Amino acid sequence: MKQLLSILTVLICLCLSSCVDLFERTYWSDDNYEVVDNSGDSSFKTLYYKLDNGGGIGRVDFIKKIGSDENFIILESANVNKSNKL
Repeated sequence: MKQLLSILTVLICLCLSSCVDLFERTYWSDDNYEVVDNSGDSSFKTLYYKLDNGGGIGRVDFIKKIGSDENFIILESANVNKSNKL
């Protein structure tokens, strides 16, 4: 009975954890910049500047395409509000 209860508990935990992203997925990174899922809505990606404390500052939302060279980051955003300020 204890073994059945343990298995059931593990299955419930696995089912519940699949509803919530436990790990932040990085789609692109270059030096101190990275593109990850937006914490409020994972259906779009955000370009963040990584801070020394492990956090980050969101720079551009709704990333569609991104690339970089040694000097510049070039991206395409689907932001209809045009509210990004760099």
